[in-house]
Amino acid sequence: SDLDNMSQKKRAKVERVNDGVNDNEWVFENVINLNVGGHYFSTALSTLQSVPDSMLGSLFSGRHKPQKDAEGRYFIDRDGTHFRYILNALRDGPEFEMEVDEATRKEFMREVKYYGLENF
Repeated sequence: SDLDNMSQKKRAKVERVNDGVNDNEWVFENVINLNVGGHYFSTALSTLQSVPDSMLGSLFSGRHKPQKDAEGRYFIDRDGTHFRYILNALRDGPEFEMEVDEATRKEFMREVKYYGLENF
C-alpha cells in the first residue's frame, strides 16, 4: 500500500542519514515508537532525552544504537505495564502526580529506579 511504501521510504531515509554518521553517534527521528515488553508507545525524542543522565536519556542520546523489534520499534526488555507513568513523569516534570494503590506505587518505584529517575 502507499502507506507501507511511505513508511519504507522514511526508514530508508533515516538509515541513509545514519550511514553517514560517526560510528559513535546515532540519529533518531523526532517521534520514537517503543516496544516495552510488548506494550507499544509513541513519544517525542525530546521526552526520552529530558533527563540526560537517566537510562532513557542515555539510550536515546545518540551514543548508542538501541535494539529494534521486527516492526522497527525500539525495544526495551522490561514489563511495560507502568511505562505510561514513566512517560507522563518525563512529560509533566515536577507537576507529575498519580493516584494508585500501594502495590502499583511500589512497582512504579521499581521502574523509576531501573530507568534512573530517582532524583528526577
